[in-house]
Amino acid sequence: MKAQIASGLTVAGVTGVRQDQNGYQAVAPMEQFDGLEFFRTLADVHGPSPVREWREISVFADRIAQVVQEYRPDILHAH
Repeated sequence: MKAQIASGLTVAGVTGVRQDQNGYQAVAPMEQFDGLEFFRTLADVHGPSPVREWREISVFADRIAQVVQEYRPDILHAH
């Protein structure tokens, strides 16, 4: 992301609900970290596997759609 910014692009990331793992907990729908903008997916997803994973993907897809509608990116890069 930083290389893209250095080349003159406006860049933002969208994180899924698993961003809250490993001691980090997102607390706001948009945060800046290390000079980068991140739209967070804030959701409390429960259920047995694979239901929980389907719910995670669903809320993540909804958040991406919301960010795309508000942010209006020219390019969407996903992985």
